[in-house]
Amino acid sequence: MDVSDWVTSIIATLALLLAGFTYLNQRRSTKTNERTAEAGERSATASEHARTAAERAAAAAESSARDASTTAKLDTGRWHREMGPEHPGVLDVELRKSTLGDNGWGLFGKITFPRGYRVDAHAAWRSDNRPVIRPLGFPVYLPGPQPFEFFVERFSQDQTRPVVEEVVIHMWPPLDGDQPDLWSCPCGEPASREADLGPHWEMRIPVKFER
Repeated sequence: MDVSDWVTSIIATLALLLAGFTYLNQRRSTKTNERTAEAGERSATASEHARTAAERAAAAAESSARDASTTAKLDTGRWHREMGPEHPGVLDVELRKSTLGDNGWGLFGKITFPRGYRVDAHAAWRSDNRPVIRPLGFPVYLPGPQPFEFFVERFSQDQTRPVVEEVVIHMWPPLDGDQPDLWSCPCGEPASREADLGPHWEMRIPVKFER
């Protein structure tokens, strides 16, 4: 083998070695890229799982909050109904001699509350197809449980039925100084008549009587 053949052989060998190194480097780079891609995919999958878990947790918390709100509303609604007085159906009335009535006759009503309330009451009827109301003179605070009697209307000698059609009573929880053991209703309705926002409870009691 002459010198030129020997040089050519060395160059060919070096070329093969270089090609081998290049191939190995490319394989290593490919595997590294594949591992990087796999790691990125795993990271993306983990992020997606975390996002899904967070969404589920948020949905569960929102559902729990709605359930708690619904339960609270049911509880306050039930408390409101239980703390209000039971409707008597019709007013307990009695016609008897009285200096307040014409010819000494007057119609009196009686009502009993289960507990003390702040109250405002009026008689209501219609005259010439127009509503008419008249205050009944209830005390500001009506204690309970005890019967309370009040004057409804004067009764003439020839009168057979009352003019008053119903007694309307507005009620609120007691305030400080009304009674020793205060109670309240957390339903959100007006807490006192002084606020002038309407009644906490309203009771409309029909007046039925005939002689």
